[in-house]
Amino acid sequence: MFSADPSQKNYLAQFCIEDVITFFSGQLLMARTLDGSRYILQEIELRRALPPGFEMVLRHLDHPHLPKIVDVLEEADSVVLVHPPLTGEPLSLLVNEKNVMHPMKSLEIFRKLLRTLLDLNRLPLPLGTTLDPRNIIMDGDHPYLLVIHFKHFSGYQEDERWRELLFFLLTGERPDRNRLEKQWERVQHRIPPEMQPLVRDCFDMDKGISEILSKASKIQWNRAHVQNKRISKRVVFSTSMAALLVFGAIVGYQVASQASLQKKPFDQTVIAQQGQNVDLPFSAMRFDGSGSFQPVTFKATDGAWIRFHVSVPESGWPLVVRLGSTPDAPTITIQKEEKPLIWEVWESGETGTYEAQMEILLLPRQPVRFVLSDPEGGWKWMAAAPSIDSVPTEVNLSGGDGVSITEGVVRSLARSGDVAASWNEGLPWSLVRGEALIKEGKWTLGAGSVATVRTDAPISLTYRPRSDRQAQLIMEWELNQGDPLRLLVKSDGMTLFRMGRQPVPLRKQSFKQRLRPGRNTIVSVSVDHGLIVYLQQGRNAATLVHPLPADQLSSAKISAMRQTVLTQTPQPPSREVQR
Repeated sequence: MFSADPSQKNYLAQFCIEDVITFFSGQLLMARTLDGSRYILQEIELRRALPPGFEMVLRHLDHPHLPKIVDVLEEADSVVLVHPPLTGEPLSLLVNEKNVMHPMKSLEIFRKLLRTLLDLNRLPLPLGTTLDPRNIIMDGDHPYLLVIHFKHFSGYQEDERWRELLFFLLTGERPDRNRLEKQWERVQHRIPPEMQPLVRDCFDMDKGISEILSKASKIQWNRAHVQNKRISKRVVFSTSMAALLVFGAIVGYQVASQASLQKKPFDQTVIAQQGQNVDLPFSAMRFDGSGSFQPVTFKATDGAWIRFHVSVPESGWPLVVRLGSTPDAPTITIQKEEKPLIWEVWESGETGTYEAQMEILLLPRQPVRFVLSDPEGGWKWMAAAPSIDSVPTEVNLSGGDGVSITEGVVRSLARSGDVAASWNEGLPWSLVRGEALIKEGKWTLGAGSVATVRTDAPISLTYRPRSDRQAQLIMEWELNQGDPLRLLVKSDGMTLFRMGRQPVPLRKQSFKQRLRPGRNTIVSVSVDHGLIVYLQQGRNAATLVHPLPADQLSSAKISAMRQTVLTQTPQPPSREVQR
């Protein structure tokens, strides 16, 4: 348990931040304390100060459809809610056109969440939220809402997405308000007749939550109709929150119907010999979007390097990789829409089918690494998912409608150290988690990504702050002797801490003016004559110096809170930057 100390403005000094995601109205951070305990931090921005006693209201808030709040930390311009680790399935991944929810279960969840909205509005400190499916986490049959805000203090408009929820649960589609009548004609057969008037009423802006909830409670079921209605297939994810907060990939357990998991005929099984690096091809694959998997099997105790050419139509996402032969094996889903750096590459080209080379590196006790690259060398996207204990003997691949895989090769690794060293050859950093893009000579780390960098050359970072109320950048240095150092950059200055049993501030450097959101900000770090950090945004500049022998630094780690461009050169920062 933590104490909410109002004088401690730098809440990040209490935690090691492992992952960050910008989510609806704020940020979610996967954090770890010095004793190894894990928590989820939810930062809520404020437009004006909360009334006295708000901490007690939040600490005593015990609602069945909200995550438990174990502590409340107060900042100058925000409030941080501390939650225990969360597990569950995002509703947006459970339900789609081929995997609709049972009508009775849909109605039950709809009622529970509408009552939750009313409950939150009746609190002494009214709270708001959204019923966007991405914000609804299912723990079995029990829903809870992840992100909340203060109705009269956060400045957010009233959210009307509750009107779309029942339609989504029953049809697997998000309603298109511009073509709702045509969409209704196409999907109304999926909605039981008893529920069709209710679903239509949800879109009547003259009807509020209380009226809709009253009508939902009066529905009489045609039991025969409900019992005979078959759901096409059932997909269940058991997703850890840590994976959800990584680079947008969802790592979980995927259980589908027997038909969808049945292995399709496969021309050649890849068996790679142990004791030497061996390359063996596997057959071409094409997917129809049904969720079926096609296997690639191999023997590789020290590691496996899987490479293939992938063609992805405009509507062909996602790409799915299951790390094992059983339905409960960890599954990684790469969704273009959830990864800004992939989106940037794909949306910059012409519409149609996109071609890329994909590589997957599996090494024991190391992060699972992915690369998508332009066959002509124009760009390379990299990602790192959570580590695996051992190398699987089979990988199953799947994709959206029209995705095809050709030129597939599995390399069974007997000397995995050589491959691990060459994976980042030519780069100044090694990706620990998150995503990165190499394009036009620039190395860009995605928001929430973490990378280690060499300490034998100066480092330069460029980013654009999203809000002056949030942390900008975190850098950590491991020392050959003594406790590690952590630099925290915020809008009003930068502070260097020694991270022992308790964080100890060593140096603090304020800026002449607060950093302005949306403007290029440059951070340069050199270690020739101590640890020197120089920050510049236009004419606003500051330097922090900490005496330290250069040979004391063993490694550096960067946690990018926002999308960050990284460069590293053998020369010190230029005079122009240092002036």
